[in-house]
Amino acid sequence: MSRIAPIVFAGVGIASLAAPARAQFADGDIYVSSFAGKIYRVDPATWTVTTFADSSDGLSGDSALEFTPDGTTLLCSDYNAVVVFAFDSAGNGTVLHDSNDGLIGPYGENGLAFDASDNLYVSDYLAHSIFCFPAGGGAGSVFADKSDGIGNPDGLAFTAIGDLLVANRSMFNVLKIDPLGNATVFDTLPDNPFTIVVRDNGDVYVGTLSSPKKIYKYPGGDPAQRTVFATFSNHQNPSLQISPDQTKLYFTSWGTGNLIEVDADTGAWTEVIPAGGLPGANGIAIAGPRHTAKWSNYGTGVAGTNGVPYFTSQQDPALGATITLDIGNSYVHPTSGLFFLGFQQASLHTGLGGDLLLIPVLVLPITFSYGGDSFTGTIPNDPALFGFEIDLQVVEADPGAVKGVSFTQGLQLVLGH
Repeated sequence: MSRIAPIVFAGVGIASLAAPARAQFADGDIYVSSFAGKIYRVDPATWTVTTFADSSDGLSGDSALEFTPDGTTLLCSDYNAVVVFAFDSAGNGTVLHDSNDGLIGPYGENGLAFDASDNLYVSDYLAHSIFCFPAGGGAGSVFADKSDGIGNPDGLAFTAIGDLLVANRSMFNVLKIDPLGNATVFDTLPDNPFTIVVRDNGDVYVGTLSSPKKIYKYPGGDPAQRTVFATFSNHQNPSLQISPDQTKLYFTSWGTGNLIEVDADTGAWTEVIPAGGLPGANGIAIAGPRHTAKWSNYGTGVAGTNGVPYFTSQQDPALGATITLDIGNSYVHPTSGLFFLGFQQASLHTGLGGDLLLIPVLVLPITFSYGGDSFTGTIPNDPALFGFEIDLQVVEADPGAVKGVSFTQGLQLVLGH
């Protein structure tokens, strides 16, 4: 196995690369909705609370908050107005979806969620339904309803494989709905579930209305391992959210209006805003773009002896992860080539029968074993690299290629969770 990738990821000084442009909202700021018709902004450096939007913006019964995947817009479900609002960073709100889209009573402590394709899912308490609105706009549709076992859908959260977990209020269970809409019971609870979040490592947390209020944890998303993770003496409508770095949970409730920071590993907690500091607290969102680690091929390669050599990744390029890149369909004998790395896709003609599919900032000579090889490397665990894109391509000497050189497709890595 080749060891070129550690040289690429470390030697190129990836930590010194320019980080992605920040969103208009300040990354890490916490936003809390109030059913009384307000959205509060909380500065996590000082725990100062200010009003971001209020009834003058049309709010009257707001609950779920969620940022769009790019982090530039804050969405808010409003039960009384029968609206999903979209707010810019200045607090200007516009109607994104309303009763004309079939909504009756959009509500849920975290009843807004985006899937990996950026489709928006909305809990509707009165319709006993979950609506799905396609990425980029357009008419929505009912994704799940009473026929799927929905009671009053409250919290929504997606797993890494695309299953939607539903805090199924009034039914005392959590539903799991696969991307095709097939629903099964994930777990039946002794308490009424209101809110749910999924950690990047697969852990699931569910907040319930009980006495005392509880957070249940499912390590690795295994319903058989449910444990009582933390308890509080808060009253009415608990709400959860997880921090962007996945190390903390934030908990509040309508009846207490405080904010609690919980260690996502141990359950140890600290009240960072006292009771009454967030009157009517009902939903939480944390500013910042969502960057899901992923890889994909792009462009067209050039065939050699065994066809077009492939260039793929065995793992998603999550920050801090060790990944293995595989090249196959190479020449049947040991050969040599070049490894290209860049940060901008292109189509540069080479005169060798194929195009270079990126603007290179680093070129390294490499050697291949019989028919292919693998390269390993570790992605730096630096939050500033969320969303950073790396483009790669390999060319290799192959007498079976039209001009003696075969080209892989481009391989794009998007760094994230």
